[in-house]
Amino acid sequence: MAFVNSGLLRIARQDAGLSQGEAAERLGIPQVMLSRYENAIAIPSNNILERASNAYDVPTSFFEQTDTVLGAPVSVHPMWRKKTKHHDKRDGCDYCGNEHPHSATS
Repeated sequence: MAFVNSGLLRIARQDAGLSQGEAAERLGIPQVMLSRYENAIAIPSNNILERASNAYDVPTSFFEQTDTVLGAPVSVHPMWRKKTKHHDKRDGCDYCGNEHPHSATS
């Protein structure tokens, strides 16, 4: 494959509902390597692209599209971010300055 659109590698993974770690496991590669592919630091082999095609349920030609991927990565969109425990300002902890049951002193 002559050209690989790294942005579409990320889009296909996110559309499949996979975290980078889950996708790397399915592809049989370290997560750091998948990150390098998605950030255009390294170029995936045809073998990796075929595995990605199967894991993400897209044709390998999907990754050859030359269209620029615009906008923030889907991973930073609020709809896709994992929910974190929201601090109630009435509670607190040593970490955030609020009072939480886990930081109560006796």
